[in-house]
Amino acid sequence: MRKWRPVDVPADDEWTVNYQIVVPPLYRPEILSMAHETSLSGHLGVREAVVDNIANAVKYSRKVLLVVSKNFIKSEWCYFELEMARMRMFDNHEDILVVVVLEKVSAKDMPILLHKILTTTTYIEWEEHPERQALFWVKLEAALLSPNCPRYRLLDNPQE
Repeated sequence: MRKWRPVDVPADDEWTVNYQIVVPPLYRPEILSMAHETSLSGHLGVREAVVDNIANAVKYSRKVLLVVSKNFIKSEWCYFELEMARMRMFDNHEDILVVVVLEKVSAKDMPILLHKILTTTTYIEWEEHPERQALFWVKLEAALLSPNCPRYRLLDNPQE
């Protein structure tokens, strides 16, 4: 168990001390599945199912940030999040998706929906070179701060 407190909190303020259990990587998948899918979930601080957490996060977020990587491709939960974001985009005509490609993934390895999004949407690629990373962060900030309605709606209906 690890004990820590935020840096801006005085050392004698015990109310803001946090305790964190460090789980070895080998056991993390089992612990996380137990936290969400068993009767222990409430005792582990998890009050909702993973599906509900993802659905609510997508529903109430201004933007949805997808970080595409080889691990993203393997995750059923990441695909579910992508599917929920797609549904919100089409149902509400909102431009909520911000896609960052962290690492190259072969088109044959990715789901068809993700491939379609990457071929029809502007995405931001992570830059390994430190001098190009500043531009990456500028692009990401601009994408996250952009309006949620499509550009054509901004041009056609300035009152919206």
